[in-house]
Order: sequence, then C-alpha cells, then structure tokens
Amino acid sequence: MIYKMETEIGSLILEEGAIGSIVADVLNQHEGKLWISNRKGKILGRMARLGGIDPVDYMELSMEPEGITVRLYLILKFGVSIRSITQQLISDIKAAIHLHTGLSSQVTIVVNGVLSKQLAKRHIEIKG
Repeated sequence: MIYKMETEIGSLILEEGAIGSIVADVLNQHEGKLWISNRKGKILGRMARLGGIDPVDYMELSMEPEGITVRLYLILKFGVSIRSITQQLISDIKAAIHLHTGLSSQVTIVVNGVLSKQLAKRHIEIKG
C-alpha cells in the first residue's frame, strides 16, 4: 500500500515497506531481547530469517492526518524490563520515523508474552 500526503512544499509518497523497514531496523538493535509476533502471539521466527516472511506483515501501519501510526506485537525475553524496553522502543521508533520522513508518529506496543523456557501469555498495551 502506498501513502500519499500533500504538504506545503509538495507531495510526500511513502510505501508501507519503507516505514516497516525503518521500524524493523530499530527492532534489530534489540535483537535477543524481543521477537516480533502477530496478534495471537505467534513469533515471527525462522522463516523470516530465511526470507520467507516479511516482518512488515506482522506490523500494523497506517497514515493519519497527524502522522504515521505504528502498532507492534512483541514477545519479550524473560528478565527484560517491560517498562524500559517499551519506552526505549517507542522513543527510538518515533525518532527514526521523524528522521527519515519528517513526520510525527504514534507508536503502540502490545506485549503478547514473556518467553523463558515456555511462553507466558500477556496482553500489555503501551502507547506513546
């Protein structure tokens, strides 16, 4: 899907994949502490690393008049502080989107679970 926004200097055209790539780069900085998942908590895993699944498929991205809206579903590693990692991710994602597009963004992270030996299901929603 392509997003188009008219500004005072001209048209801004963004592809969903471009925004998803920006978000994925931020998530990769925290590799080993979190995994992207779908709404139901299924972890995007081995197939994505082999190139079979695009991480953007697991993100909800939309364009609003106020800017870009990002909704992520994550599984966190046991022992990682939910508050600190989500605040850091929200801050980093907003900064990266603003740096690359000049647009503001609204980021929502839903922690679907915590993974140790087994997955402990959660549904914690953090907005920023």
